[in-house]
Amino acid sequence: MLTKLLWLNILVSSVLLANAANRPPSFFYSAKGKAAFVDLLSADYTVDYYVEGKKGLATSELQFKMLEDGFPVLECDNDVIVAYIDNAKVETEKIDLPGKVGKMTLIKKYLSKGTYNILIRNEIKKNIAFEEKGVQSSFWMSDLDRGSKGYLEKYLPTNMEYDQYKMNLKIQIQGGKAEQIVYTNGELISAKNDAYEISFPEYFNASSVYFHLTLKNRFVEIRDSYKSIVDGTEFPLVIYSPNKSLTEDLHKDALKILKELEGDYGKWPHQSVVIYGIGRAWLGGMEYAGATRTDLNALGHELHHSYFARGVMPANGDAGWIDEAIARWRDNKYPVRKTFSAQANLGNRSPYLKTTHIKSYTHGMKFISYLASKVGGKDALKSLLARLVDTRVFKPIQNKDFINHLETSSKANLKNLFNKHVLNIRANIQEREKNHSIEENPYHLPETEEFQLSTL
Repeated sequence: MLTKLLWLNILVSSVLLANAANRPPSFFYSAKGKAAFVDLLSADYTVDYYVEGKKGLATSELQFKMLEDGFPVLECDNDVIVAYIDNAKVETEKIDLPGKVGKMTLIKKYLSKGTYNILIRNEIKKNIAFEEKGVQSSFWMSDLDRGSKGYLEKYLPTNMEYDQYKMNLKIQIQGGKAEQIVYTNGELISAKNDAYEISFPEYFNASSVYFHLTLKNRFVEIRDSYKSIVDGTEFPLVIYSPNKSLTEDLHKDALKILKELEGDYGKWPHQSVVIYGIGRAWLGGMEYAGATRTDLNALGHELHHSYFARGVMPANGDAGWIDEAIARWRDNKYPVRKTFSAQANLGNRSPYLKTTHIKSYTHGMKFISYLASKVGGKDALKSLLARLVDTRVFKPIQNKDFINHLETSSKANLKNLFNKHVLNIRANIQEREKNHSIEENPYHLPETEEFQLSTL
């Protein structure tokens, strides 16, 4: 017990340090003070679904730390109904981030350094559908800069990806008569037909949470376990899809892919495996921590992201190219390029960006292939990446951390290569494409709100 408590204390301490180191710079708000990024410590979320009124209302109680004086900013896409800091009502405002790369919700109360509690109420409007007797709701996410983009902030107040914090989620269904079920990558503390409580670990961030509330028997599921080839640990494995054939094929492929990934990168880093199959091909997928909503064709790509993206985590959008490039390298069977001349700026755009550059899947993958030739080949780079998982799992990284790891482990000078080929602010690559083709990346296609709603 003492060892476990010590490990938890070390984990929490390292998370707090990482959060502080990775937060973006504060920026000008008004003559009264700057907008300051906070460090979330914990969140207790309660979502009430009113079936007859067809409405979902969220009440969020967040504890956060101000690391400097200023006006605190949070991620919350929905309009705030009401907010209180330490029981005193406060106003909020949507403000532009520097460079207008996105928006944040600013709390219009100047705070000194210290720890505070805030309560926020908002309506959940996305990916929610009411039927005659029940409700379907999900926290579907996307890291692309088009389509229905965004992470947990689409539904609940949270922070940017640099911030990790303990979350508890309570679900209450008012007036529902249908049998319901929840699929999640959190720990299901209690489950009744009209009330659920889910606990998520301290290292989760805004892109980690998998939550899908749906009607029971809507999907065909397989509940099994995966036995680790590393040490024999049994991981709960839940797979579900609209039909038996797809569920069975996902199950068969998942067992093979998990074995492959453990062989390459070490023990599965999460507590379970959750897979929701939405089709066989050309629908793409999205990764969560130890979970995915995906088509069969993209299953390997999405499970790979549980090592790189939701294992070794990007601290911001500028670091998002790393995991996509590595995943596409794996999709293409780990090619090695001896030459590479193309230049791009995939990860030196803005510390406030939350989305991944679209060229990460092609240009980024080619750069990783080229990088392999500089560190000793395919197996050498895979070994370096496995060591990255071992030393940095559940720790947000920036580009400088990735470069430092590779240089230190390989004894190669790589910084200039990164600066030239993927962090080049002078590179003439159009940041935004009008269209996102399957050739660019068949696994992460932009999703409309209508498409996400159809997969409830």
